[in-house]
Amino acid sequence: MDRFPANAHNTQPARYEFVLTNRVDDLTRLSEWINDLANQLQISAKGVFRVELILEEAVTNIINYAYVDNEEHTIRVTLLYLDQTLTVELRDDGIPFDPLQRPEVQLPKTLEEATEGGLGIHLIRSYVDECHYQREADSNVLTLKILNWQ
Repeated sequence: MDRFPANAHNTQPARYEFVLTNRVDDLTRLSEWINDLANQLQISAKGVFRVELILEEAVTNIINYAYVDNEEHTIRVTLLYLDQTLTVELRDDGIPFDPLQRPEVQLPKTLEEATEGGLGIHLIRSYVDECHYQREADSNVLTLKILNWQ
């Protein structure tokens, strides 16, 4: 990857891509890639936390729910970075699923009411500024935008 200083002002976004498979083990590789990229871009720990959380939640959902077979599938992560704005595109060939159509989660009021799981989409919505979904050429494409990713 080329070094791209966080304070540079360009008209074209810096583009970074990472391809992983639908194996839980690949989440570790994804995390390492995000941290390496954040170091190159001189991103704060808070910024790294945001993007790592949304990517881990989104990719985990893809791994766990997008495929009806046991075959290996490719998940493509594309990051576009320009003027402190990060755009993340996730592309998978799983079954059609628009996470933005899911109803808002009602958070439990007590620990007794809490259940395990079900907060991934809520966390993604909470940590991004914009979300978009489209089905394109037999692929799910989820686009997430974080403004002021510093």
